[in-house]
Amino acid sequence: MTDNVGVPGILRLWHLGEAGCCRRRGALPARRAAAEVVASAILSVPGATLRVMDTLSNISDTNYEIPLSEADQTALRPALLHDLGAMPFESGALISRSLWVIFIGEWGVWTHAVLPVDDRLDMPDRKSITGLCDLVGSLMRPPVCHDDEKAMIVLRRPGPAEISEADTYIFRLVRQAAIGRETAPWTFHVVGPDGIREVTEHEASQDAAGRIAFMLP
Repeated sequence: MTDNVGVPGILRLWHLGEAGCCRRRGALPARRAAAEVVASAILSVPGATLRVMDTLSNISDTNYEIPLSEADQTALRPALLHDLGAMPFESGALISRSLWVIFIGEWGVWTHAVLPVDDRLDMPDRKSITGLCDLVGSLMRPPVCHDDEKAMIVLRRPGPAEISEADTYIFRLVRQAAIGRETAPWTFHVVGPDGIREVTEHEASQDAAGRIAFMLP
């Protein structure tokens, strides 16, 4: 099911702020799984299991006991990224490029926010993407009740798996937005139908240097 911006409606925006912290709410001693494409269970008590529904990955149909171990969290990351990239892009959708803020910790995986970007693959509108990346930076703060969680910032888009100039530009804006803010440890990934790539500061710097060298006479 998709909504009118081409992003799965069930995942387009699920934002849990400090007021929704599980300890402060007193309702659930654990966190909701990030996406139904990844998990079929709501994590509610220690000893519950998280079943990965990614039928395209090597760890499909795997049960994980809550709280998740570090090894389980490590295994879940590529499964989630694979599922995000494998979701179809509808032809003619108003939005095909989006930014996801996802947290993973011992109590599961949850989607903090999904922000529609545009329907392009080239350089985005500077003013618009700067504002969106600044919002992403503000959403990377670790939850009060689970301050050991790690964040994944995911740029989901169609197109080839190779990192483009636009991808590294968005990464640098996110990195700049995170400076001076209290953030969880985070990584940046680009996902799409052709694969998954992590963008690092080193890779972004090499990309920028390569473009400068190409432009020089």
